[in-house]
Amino acid sequence: MAKFQFARTGVLIFIALLVLTRAPGQVPNNQPRTTAKQISHVSKTLSVPTQSDAVQNLLVAIDDWSFSEGETEFDLPAGVSAIMTVVNGKVSTVIGGVTKEYSTGNYWTAPAGTHMSFSIQATARGAVVRTIIATPTN
Repeated sequence: MAKFQFARTGVLIFIALLVLTRAPGQVPNNQPRTTAKQISHVSKTLSVPTQSDAVQNLLVAIDDWSFSEGETEFDLPAGVSAIMTVVNGKVSTVIGGVTKEYSTGNYWTAPAGTHMSFSIQATARGAVVRTIIATPTN
């Protein structure tokens, strides 16, 4: 099971690198603004090759957020895209007026500057959502 979780995290980080949309050299504040409680944070600088055989350094931050009953706001900064996954629970999100439901194991991408409203679904008392954000550092 641990190997599966590690491999899945690796795939999600790879996807995060693919959806990265900002120009090299920009290092914005990549922390979302939210009323959710941050329960864990891991960050690591990775060096990845580019198409021109140069090396791009990326700060990859993986954060777990605890969502409780009621509506929770979640804003990604401009210039910061994220991959989001439900670690535990079932949530409903409203993004740009569109409502979608996600449960444990589901993931989606959130474009830069996205404003989301989260609410916990009926039988759950809370949920944990993970964000994966990659930010160029050079």
